[in-house]
Amino acid sequence: ISCTQEKEMRSFIEKVHSHTSRKSRSAYYDTNTYSYYSVDWLMQTGFGGILRKFRKAHGLEPKWKEGASIVEDRKIPFAYMWSPSLIPKPEDWGEHIDVVGFCELKGSGFQKPPPEDIKAWLEKEPERPPIFLGFGSCVIPGPEQVADTVYHAAKKANVRVIIQQGWAGLGKNLFGREGVSFVKGTKTPQEDTEVELDVKKDDFCLVIGRVAHSWLFDHVMGVCHHGGAGTTYAGLSAAKPTLIAPFFGDQPFWGQMVHNAGAGPKPLPVDKWTVDNLASKFEEMGQKSVKDAAQRLSASMRQENGAEKSLEVFYKKTPFSSMMCDLLVGEVSHFYVPNWKLRLCDKALKIMEKHRPSWFPYLMGNVHRYRPMQFDSLMQCSYSKEPIKMLDNFKIKYTEKEVHHALRNLKAIMDSRAKNEALMNSENMQVIHPEPRMRL
Repeated sequence: ISCTQEKEMRSFIEKVHSHTSRKSRSAYYDTNTYSYYSVDWLMQTGFGGILRKFRKAHGLEPKWKEGASIVEDRKIPFAYMWSPSLIPKPEDWGEHIDVVGFCELKGSGFQKPPPEDIKAWLEKEPERPPIFLGFGSCVIPGPEQVADTVYHAAKKANVRVIIQQGWAGLGKNLFGREGVSFVKGTKTPQEDTEVELDVKKDDFCLVIGRVAHSWLFDHVMGVCHHGGAGTTYAGLSAAKPTLIAPFFGDQPFWGQMVHNAGAGPKPLPVDKWTVDNLASKFEEMGQKSVKDAAQRLSASMRQENGAEKSLEVFYKKTPFSSMMCDLLVGEVSHFYVPNWKLRLCDKALKIMEKHRPSWFPYLMGNVHRYRPMQFDSLMQCSYSKEPIKMLDNFKIKYTEKEVHHALRNLKAIMDSRAKNEALMNSENMQVIHPEPRMRL
């Protein structure tokens, strides 16, 4: 972050702190509102350069006056892809916001068959399903100490645990400990050592490598992870009590939401773990009330179809009628020609350049970038103020059939305009094209 951005951030935070120091009821609501803008500002700081390049590549002005709050200020429709059963849409959110549910692409992700050794270990004590612990690609501070804490906490709570090593190699230092087993392919302190799982061994802790959560989560008692949105969904969808150990970003949010729903203990970061408090969390995950809450939440989530709802919202909120090309129906308009009062796609514009009929009297004039929806107080279609300096449509191809359709629809538009003018002028005027076969 540049020095200027750092000064802006400090100034913003100071203003928020100054505002919240006032002991009034309105301060609470304003602080909540400010939190939205502060997150938008931080995202803008990190991704502003990417957004400017994206806008420039699509013919938009690289910068915009609203800055980070453009989405909220212009009420641009967007959707949150989380379960409304877990987090219902707040009452103070506007009509432009939807909560559609989690979206899962069937068959995506890690899809290898279930490892036979892990499957055998799970089936060894079916009456004592383990608790899964894994943190994926998160960088864990002091992974050896974290693994030690998990080991002793599991012993104290008398539960079985599965530790997934992840990028941090979690559990690597437990090699050789009493009650700990490793599956083939996991990392050990002796890199040259090949490990094989002895299913008959008396153990309570299994250290594993990569495995499909979609399979494993169906065979455990509960899950403990970093709180990524996808992993949170996978655990709750499988009806498992969930303990989240957040690291950064939105992970504390997911941990609090799971706890609010009763489907897991209060979130606890790994640097706050002790043997006693982690053992207590393990015991809480096994309580009937927590299991029942996870079951209810899973049942509700399974009734939702996030992908279907997302499509429904997309089609409902997208201004398709103002996006269509006037001459080639089904094509998306990119240009607007004020002289012609026509919205045109790439093909239609080139057709009008090359095949403009003699009965169409208007010259082309300037071509502008078309905007199907200007998200502002008017919420109308518009076009860019500055005309396009150079049209790069040399490679645009079209067919004779498309030329026929474009000119036919142009004639229909001109007839309709003439009819409207005749009605406005109270004159019985009719425009007849020399080639009636081209009329709609």
